[in-house]
Amino acid sequence: MSGSVCMRCRLAMRRAVYQHSQYRNISSTSRRLQGDAAIPKSSDELEAFIRETHKQNPKANLTPLNSSSALSPNHTQDYVTSDERLRSSATQTPSNEIDELLSKPRWSVRSLLPPANPPINSEITPEKLHHLLRLSALPQPKDAEEEASMLETLHAQLHFVRDIQSVDTEGVEPLVGIRDETKAGLEQEMISLDSPEIINALENEVVQGSNKRPRRRRDVKVDTQDAEKWNVLGTAGRTEGRYFVVNSGKAEQASE
Repeated sequence: MSGSVCMRCRLAMRRAVYQHSQYRNISSTSRRLQGDAAIPKSSDELEAFIRETHKQNPKANLTPLNSSSALSPNHTQDYVTSDERLRSSATQTPSNEIDELLSKPRWSVRSLLPPANPPINSEITPEKLHHLLRLSALPQPKDAEEEASMLETLHAQLHFVRDIQSVDTEGVEPLVGIRDETKAGLEQEMISLDSPEIINALENEVVQGSNKRPRRRRDVKVDTQDAEKWNVLGTAGRTEGRYFVVNSGKAEQASE
């Protein structure tokens, strides 16, 4: 909880302190009154309030208020008005604004999806679907039901891509790359003289001449053995000597 006090809490504390100073002599009898009794707004109402309290408890020792502690009508009226205004604004305005915002949504993710019953579009025909599958080296649909499911999925993907392409990006700087833009990520990608790679490279150089041009030391050998130790044909399913073999669809059909 922060050290600041909100306006409503200030008004509540001010009201409690003010009532305690004005009604300190009748605090024992005021408990019998109703909690929702109206606050006296003038000196006449305050005197009537004291007389009514004295009737309820004649034994109460009531001391008349002096002129310095008399209730100011304007001050009380202003205080009650500001309290009521604060209460009404705190309980009504935010809820009304929230209801108004939620009742009128401006955008929905459903707009990126095609309708439940899309119209028949001949842009993507079954022939084009089969052609795309062959270009992607993917298996052809087994039956008409699987073909219809593929066409529906392709239409949904095209609808999403076209909605993304229709967004106005004028004046928006494109991303150079997807990277970690946090402080730790930027420090990791930053290249400085303290980087291990730069330190190793500078150690293999010598400065020569009056212009102090850096030259690579000739007595340093570059180790390339570890870079050539990986098995190039290790992931191939079929090999012929130093080469790997790729089975094409036409060759398989010809062999059958």
